[in-house]
Amino acid sequence: ILITTDGGSYASMARGSLNDSSVLTIGDGCANPEACWEAQRQMNPPGRSVNMVSEFYTGWLTHWGEQNQNTSSVETAVHLESVLSTGGSVSLYMAHGGTSFGWWAGANGDSPIASYKADLTSYDYDAPVS
Repeated sequence: ILITTDGGSYASMARGSLNDSSVLTIGDGCANPEACWEAQRQMNPPGRSVNMVSEFYTGWLTHWGEQNQNTSSVETAVHLESVLSTGGSVSLYMAHGGTSFGWWAGANGDSPIASYKADLTSYDYDAPVS
């Protein structure tokens, strides 16, 4: 099975997915699980969608110069319950920490280059197991 994973809304999925193809679309984040499942159904062939969050964020990255990100375990548990209570499943992103070596840590930002934000090499994302 081949999948793409993009944000949990139809607009995000439409930017990075192949609508109605054999490459299935699964949302990540999915702040609103029911809306995410509906978007997945719109993108995938009939009967080929699963109620899944491909990247259930247990934490978030930190950019150079920022305070370390710290997520609430209570908020994470509430969001997890909202997904599971609709019959959904998740893949934890990140379940455990690690390190990105060299220049592989990545970055975020839009054009222009002034918005470039390099990620720290620690890849723990405030993960449950660090």
